[in-house]
Amino acid sequence: MKNTSLKNTLNRGFTLIELMIVIVILGVLMGTILPRLTGAQARARDIGRIADLNAISQALETYFDDFGKYPGVSGTAYCMDPTIETANHPAKLLEGYLKGGVPTAPSTKQMTELTVTSATEAGSEVPPCKGTYLYAPLKNRGLNANGYVLLTDVEVWQNANVDLTTSLAGKTEVKDFVTKGLASETANSRASAYMVVN
Repeated sequence: MKNTSLKNTLNRGFTLIELMIVIVILGVLMGTILPRLTGAQARARDIGRIADLNAISQALETYFDDFGKYPGVSGTAYCMDPTIETANHPAKLLEGYLKGGVPTAPSTKQMTELTVTSATEAGSEVPPCKGTYLYAPLKNRGLNANGYVLLTDVEVWQNANVDLTTSLAGKTEVKDFVTKGLASETANSRASAYMVVN
């Protein structure tokens, strides 16, 4: 008699209620953990982009120490594309100053294209910088190519320090570029960028 009741207990398995409770618990865990994981990946890509900008900035400073000015023409925006072969393009000129050459931005399908209007060619747009960083040498204290702006877009608006809904067109002086924090969570993340100004 004891063997029969033990055998029935072992063959019984999980009840429907027990299975439903486990499924609900797993659903709650997935609902709270997965969004954090995907957000962490976007934040990590943004951190990589910001680190790349800082590395390019250091290379620009070393170039400035060697030549007394930053590469390029003041007021012209350049995509820092490592595949460019033009000898006098800033990306090519900085190759020797960056280990491994000019970095490529971490890729994502959500990344926006950076497009600005060149100040030297009134009304003409620089080709969109897709997967690269934007660099614009500027005047500083009246001297050409004595300052610069480096720009990248970010996926997480909290990592931004400038809102691209304000126009960058026609700005040729460093003093024209003022970084500002984004005020609210309703800020358009597709218009958020991180900028280094020197």
